[in-house]
Parts: sequence; C-alpha cells; structure tokens
Amino acid sequence: RLLGSYQSLCARRPLLTKAISAAVIGGVGDLLAQILERVSLFTFTIQWYRLAVFVMTEFLFDGPFLHFWYEFIYKIGQWFETKFGLSPRSRLKTLFQFSVDQTLGVAIYYPAYFYAYEIVE
Repeated sequence: RLLGSYQSLCARRPLLTKAISAAVIGGVGDLLAQILERVSLFTFTIQWYRLAVFVMTEFLFDGPFLHFWYEFIYKIGQWFETKFGLSPRSRLKTLFQFSVDQTLGVAIYYPAYFYAYEIVE
C-alpha cells in the first residue's frame, strides 16, 4: 500500500516526490554517518547545521538532477535502440547507457553537486 502511494505520487508529481525522497534518504544517511563518526561511545550530539545543509542539497539538487539525468539516459537508450535497430533488452544498449552515465554523467554530476553544496552551505 505504501509503495502504491509512492508510485502514485511519482506519477502525479515526479520532481517534488524525488526531491523529497532524496532529502529524506540523504538525511537518514547523514545521521547514520554522524553516528558512525562519533568520537565517544557514550556521547553524541547531532550536527544540525551539517544535516540541514545536506538535506537541502539533496532536495534542491540531487533529486531534481537525477530525475532529469535518468530521463536523458532513458531517451538516449531509445535513440541508440532505434538508430541501430536493437531490441529493447539489448545488452549493447545497456552498455551504451552505462558508458554515458559513468563518463559524461560523472563529469557533470560531481562538480555540479559540490558547487550546489557550497551554495547551500
């Protein structure tokens, strides 16, 4: 039921849903990282500023960027499939999408992410 509600939200408001999802997942991840980084087993204080910056970066940058990026990867896969007459389940198409994601995607994503993080901070 929860999954169905999430899928419905993704269909109705994909960008907002993915931005909120990225913020929640990123926030939980940062809290876990802070717990693992703690100096003492007996003392722990949450670094609220760090958590807020991370959550806002995920909401404002990560969720929207990845939404549009994976739409682009899907479309480029369709183009490749049509151009070379491949089946939708072609391994060559998947390899092409993977290659674009891991070269062009990485070259765009990481500098943009750190720039966005600095702006939010």
